[in-house]
Amino acid sequence: MSMRKPIVFVAALALFLGGCATLGDSAPPLTIDALVTRAKSGESTESLLASLRGSRERFVLTGSDYAKLKERGLPDPILDALQARAIEDVRYEEWRRSQPDFFWRSWPYYGYHRPVIVLPPKPKS
Repeated sequence: MSMRKPIVFVAALALFLGGCATLGDSAPPLTIDALVTRAKSGESTESLLASLRGSRERFVLTGSDYAKLKERGLPDPILDALQARAIEDVRYEEWRRSQPDFFWRSWPYYGYHRPVIVLPPKPKS
């Protein structure tokens, strides 16, 4: 019985420290304004695409938003990547809705992280 206490203590300590190891500073969310600012400052399109691919943010944009972003100086490959990501999200949601309900309740799928959806700022009147 005396041998169980140190084992339980070590196991609890390992779980506690393992949980604390995941609490780190995360990068600030990527915004459309940040992409435009970086594009205007002369950052390469490849670098912008890499940061867009590395983020989990999803942007809800309309057709007129794409035209406004083009006027603000966002390169075409970035606009294409934003649109491709939006289409990918819609396809995924439609696929998920087509699956039986028990699939999502019984399958412990821990690899999926919900995307962060960033809405564009409302225009000032």
